[in-house]
Amino acid sequence: MNEETIAQRKRTGLFLSLLLAVIFMAVMLLAGAFSREAVPYQLGDYSSSDISALKEAYAQSGKANDLVSLLCALCYRAEVEADQAAAEDIAYYGTQLYDMARREEIDLGSVMGTEELSEELIRLIRKYGAT
Repeated sequence: MNEETIAQRKRTGLFLSLLLAVIFMAVMLLAGAFSREAVPYQLGDYSSSDISALKEAYAQSGKANDLVSLLCALCYRAEVEADQAAAEDIAYYGTQLYDMARREEIDLGSVMGTEELSEELIRLIRKYGAT
């Protein structure tokens, strides 16, 4: 083998290695995208919830558990049913939940009973603009 053939094989090997790396990265990105889409709504089934009744219950009681139930139902509507009208309500009521936490009336880390569910609710209300 002459030097030209060896150099050509090295270039071909380098090209194939880079191509394999690019394909691997693309597969990893696609797998990540599919895994994010496959995550079901984790806060429960709120398909039959009456949003007006939940709003009224919270307005009358002012209790955190009524607010959390309302937020879970609104997040269900926004995430599962793609109801865009729920987004503004999530931001409004989510901010009220944050205000309760700022006043130390509730612990955001356990508002849903478990830390994982609480984190999911916080992620969703933050996604829709609660501050």
